[in-house]
Amino acid sequence: MTNKQKKATLQDVADLAGVCRSAAGKVLTGTGGSIRVGEKARQRILDAAKKLGYQQNMAGTILAGGHSHLIGVILDSHTHYRDLRLLIELEKLCSVNGYQLQTCFSHDNPRIIAQSYAMLKSYGANSVICCAHDYPGMTKEIEEIFSGEDRVIFLEKPGFEAKKYVVMSRKKALQNMIASAVKSGYRRIGLVHGDPIWASERQLHQEFCLALEACGMAADERLIYPYEEKPNIAECCNDALQKMILPQKPDFLFVHDAVHAVYLRNLIRDAGLEITLHGGDDDPIFAGFRPVTGSLDPCYEKIAEILFETASGKRTGCRETIEIRFRKNSIIPKS
Repeated sequence: MTNKQKKATLQDVADLAGVCRSAAGKVLTGTGGSIRVGEKARQRILDAAKKLGYQQNMAGTILAGGHSHLIGVILDSHTHYRDLRLLIELEKLCSVNGYQLQTCFSHDNPRIIAQSYAMLKSYGANSVICCAHDYPGMTKEIEEIFSGEDRVIFLEKPGFEAKKYVVMSRKKALQNMIASAVKSGYRRIGLVHGDPIWASERQLHQEFCLALEACGMAADERLIYPYEEKPNIAECCNDALQKMILPQKPDFLFVHDAVHAVYLRNLIRDAGLEITLHGGDDDPIFAGFRPVTGSLDPCYEKIAEILFETASGKRTGCRETIEIRFRKNSIIPKS
């Protein structure tokens, strides 16, 4: 075997970075005991590992009592912008801190979720962030997979008792949005959201109604349209147009998901209506609308930081509620 073919060792990384082997082990494998490594030295170690193509021996690390520096993520394969944006933010944090992400995808299939979780554990993942657990009629099956598991952090509270989760709340943000819309001259404020078979959509419906009431407005169900779960987004949006928007003529609509907002924007324009839309997931698509459409700030960086700190063991407990924010001056006054 030539020198070029020889695998880089932890000592090789330490020599290149100008640190002791224990310091390199602390950063790359979590086996350096109580030794402390400064930020500059940490970065030299990471740069040296990358340059040498160092590959961690996961099994050896775990047997030595160290951390795998691997975080698993289980995503729904039908996910939209929110989860993918969180994945981007998590990857940034992992890269800076010497961790790696391993992602698995599933949809509506407890068997695949169970297999994914078992695989991530076999790889020695420190923790697993689960974003695929809100499935109607499957709460019991999902609970059986994760029951008693301490290493799982859920994004949104599941329908069963869980030790660790991060919840996103929109109530205050929606209240501020509605108050700003009223101040800007809008009076018929509506909501278009997904099928209430999903817990997240039921929560959005409830938070919107509570926000209206907090602004001194009665929740009018005629201005709230939950479309049925259909594979064709255009069909869902056309139903919203025909069954609520055309008959009720709202002048302001909150649409959480950017993809649905795009379809609705085109349908509304083609119908010759003037309705201001506001979004909820901060997808860059919203900024591309003309006239400009604002969006709430989901605080993705903050959520990712909490998820990472919990998954890496820096936080021992995690039952956090993150308040999504409304951006001031993000609503165009009614003409």
